[in-house]
Amino acid sequence: MTLPFSFPAWMPAWLGLVLLLVGLLYALAMLAMPFSVFGVKSRLEAIEEQLDQVQEELRILTMRLPEPLRA
Repeated sequence: MTLPFSFPAWMPAWLGLVLLLVGLLYALAMLAMPFSVFGVKSRLEAIEEQLDQVQEELRILTMRLPEPLRA
């Protein structure tokens, strides 16, 4: 099996595996990064705050409703 690229002759064969391992670890670190780095956390907190406000308004409105008549 041949690689689509070739390493220089002075480079040991095991160094290619080390570079591949470092690249995979870097890619895994990018995937495992917290969402706050990309600004998602602040948007989720804003949406959560809006949801709390809507729930509070619903509580106030349901308290104003008259009690249903029981027959």
